[in-house]
Amino acid sequence: MQRQTFVGLRCIVGVFPLMLAIAGPILADSPPAQRREATDFVTRALKAETAGENPRRDALLDLALEAAPVYPPARWHSGYVKADNRWVKFDKVSSSATEGERLAVYH
Repeated sequence: MQRQTFVGLRCIVGVFPLMLAIAGPILADSPPAQRREATDFVTRALKAETAGENPRRDALLDLALEAAPVYPPARWHSGYVKADNRWVKFDKVSSSATEGERLAVYH
């Protein structure tokens, strides 16, 4: 069981840099050098997370946001979502009136 978990984590850690490399340049508004630096920080943060080093993960994500404040992977993994075309913490997102109306119709 332990061996399978390690192999699974290795696969996850291996896939994240690929996802970041593909999604980062397409989605980010930051200059290339800042994106590369932020990508490196996010990759290292995700590796720290898989090792159970959450304080280090948070510190690396903070560095990624300093390097490229609008870099989507850094925002996503820091608990932000894009709402009304701006980044907000996931717990601060309020539902819009149209969502409320659609929900009422659904019920």
